[in-house]
Amino acid sequence: MKAVIVRDRTTSGDVFHERVLEFSRVPITVRDLIRERVRAEAMDFNRNPAARVYHGLVPPADAQCIPVGDLVEYRLGSHRRIEWEPQLARALEGFARGDYFLMVDGRHVQDLDAEIAIGRGTLVSFVKQSMLVCC
Repeated sequence: MKAVIVRDRTTSGDVFHERVLEFSRVPITVRDLIRERVRAEAMDFNRNPAARVYHGLVPPADAQCIPVGDLVEYRLGSHRRIEWEPQLARALEGFARGDYFLMVDGRHVQDLDAEIAIGRGTLVSFVKQSMLVCC
């Protein structure tokens, strides 16, 4: 397994979330990376039946976007299961729209089909253009 460090950053460079994703085959594409990230976020949320705040790349369709300082929380009225496939579609649309961009080891990657060679300490930053790009 190869690991990638995934960080969420503001355009000013502040890191507000970090996780590690593992892949069994390499290289991966940007699309593969986004898919695995979104799937992992949905699984994390679904494991906690008391959760009402979704910590993900994009909000679920019916979430309220609540500003919290320089960040935004995605709040649901009550807990429900999040299906990752619709979240993936929203994330890919957001990438195409420019709601966020990716930096891989300091290099801006713009193509969903671009390959990412995963090495020791590969760092991917998801940079949201505006924290208020929301629902």
